[in-house]
Amino acid sequence: METKRTSIKQYSKKITISEVSCDISHLTSQDIPIYPRNPSPKFESILNIEKDGVNVSRITLGTHTGTHVDSQNHFLTNGIGIEREPLSKFIGQAMVLDFSKKTIGDGINSNDLNYYSSVARSNDIILLYTGVSNYWNHSYMDRIGKKFTYLEPSTADWIVKHKIKSIGIDTFSVEKYGSKKAITHKRLLSAGVGIIAVHPVIAHRSGLDWRLLSMRGAKTDGDIEANLKPEYQCLRAITYVSLARLQPSLSYEPHSHKDHEEIYYIISGTGNIKIGKQIVKFRDGDVIYIPEKMTHSITNDGDEMVEFLAFGGFTGEPNKMA
Repeated sequence: METKRTSIKQYSKKITISEVSCDISHLTSQDIPIYPRNPSPKFESILNIEKDGVNVSRITLGTHTGTHVDSQNHFLTNGIGIEREPLSKFIGQAMVLDFSKKTIGDGINSNDLNYYSSVARSNDIILLYTGVSNYWNHSYMDRIGKKFTYLEPSTADWIVKHKIKSIGIDTFSVEKYGSKKAITHKRLLSAGVGIIAVHPVIAHRSGLDWRLLSMRGAKTDGDIEANLKPEYQCLRAITYVSLARLQPSLSYEPHSHKDHEEIYYIISGTGNIKIGKQIVKFRDGDVIYIPEKMTHSITNDGDEMVEFLAFGGFTGEPNKMA
């Protein structure tokens, strides 16, 4: 399963956003964790080169093995099958929401999602990271068993209200295990919302979280609510904006700013940036956060001019810019 998405690579408070295609499917093997009572996949050799001159295998598995999509007729009597689900429902901008601090096995409810009401947009794809995917192919998955994190029915209502086109979760199902009425599934599927189950932890590591783009302590009239928790905030204020250009094969020397932080917006070109000990590739459209006192350098390793905007935010005493 592949989704075109805007991604964030993150260390410290640095973020990089870029247009990429990210495969969010688990590899399927005979020992892959499965939903309780579902059949385990089997791989059998039917023909082999030594005896038959060709290799042919038979694969047997349940339709909900590993990363999968729930079609409407999974729960709705007159719902369409997977062969009629439009692929466009599962391709597009994706936003990853981190709920890994919740206790594994608890439900995610609408109050949990209300925090993101200002950043969720119609036709978005939302991927929920619960932390369960950290233990994929790990013995702890046996302990999780039927007690995986799920979506409360109120969450389904929130998703439908915000016109989210697809919702993904890194657990076995969006439904609480043992639910007889399957309310969450039915509300989502009847509204035409795509359901992606069991996406891997890479979806979190490569995901989008618009909260990280907000300024500290700021309030805006725009689409993005900026009055957010400190761990999701970047600049306290924008003190200056400068346009910078860097020729091919050249670099800016490593340096740091003792009393201001920066955000780089890459307008054009490709290269790499080193912040602290981390080196990350960048391209046009990327946004990079550089904390105060963090040594950083930028290199143009492409064939074209790198052009970027540097947004600086003062963090120290007045009139003492480094």
